[in-house]
Amino acid sequence: VVFNPGATASSQMSDAEREAKIAAKRNEYKAQNNVMSNIADFAGSIKITVMVPADDNISAAAQRQIENKLIQMVTLNGIGGLGGDPRYVLAPVSELVKNEVTSTAPVRHLVKYNITFYVADIVTGTVFSSENTEVTGVGDSDEWAIIAAFNELNPKDAKFQKMLSDAKERIINYYQGHGAEFIKQAEMLIAKQEYGQAMAVLGSIPVEADEFYPTAVNMMKEITPKYIEKECGLALSQMKAALGRPTDENGYNLEAMQYYALIPANSECKAEADALANQY
Repeated sequence: VVFNPGATASSQMSDAEREAKIAAKRNEYKAQNNVMSNIADFAGSIKITVMVPADDNISAAAQRQIENKLIQMVTLNGIGGLGGDPRYVLAPVSELVKNEVTSTAPVRHLVKYNITFYVADIVTGTVFSSENTEVTGVGDSDEWAIIAAFNELNPKDAKFQKMLSDAKERIINYYQGHGAEFIKQAEMLIAKQEYGQAMAVLGSIPVEADEFYPTAVNMMKEITPKYIEKECGLALSQMKAALGRPTDENGYNLEAMQYYALIPANSECKAEADALANQY
């Protein structure tokens, strides 16, 4: 992330506002860093991310309702939650087959959708399972009719449970058959010091892939400190560059101090950063 606030905006900020911005950035980094520091302890079970169908006729409010329903579907079946691997998705593809206004008073809107659900790997395009259903909704507007239609979806429906169960089994089998390739890919990324990408590859290996999961955990433990140190060096170099650029009219270099806030307290470059900050 590059911070480059304009001089005019900076000059209008009070000391309290500057400190609040820096504190927010520091807290944001600490939260991220804590995740990275403890990543070897991740719960590596299969997790599936939900995707809301792209439809210009569906408002943001309706999309949130749909998303909540999809999250229920995966969480109730034990394969959803925060921190899941974004490459595996539950993606509904919806086709509007009926949209009409009733002749009753008051006027009501009716919609019918044909929905096909896919559990897929968005990186390779592999579809692990699918299921089709139709839903109908009636409401005071198109938006409320759409929400009513998607609310018809039952997360406990046996056919959805089977779809998700089949997908989970096939994903596990995929990792059991290709785990060595993932480990090799991570090793190549580590050799190029691309630690973040390597961690993403290793973090995708589920605990159910018991032949490769322990290796992935051990590799994560080894490279997490290297990842933190590399990020520290990048933030330090950006801080140095920012210190060489003009400050705002009050002599305050917000950009440099924001980079300073990103440097972990336990990193090797923290002492040098502290010295630069004190000198500044």
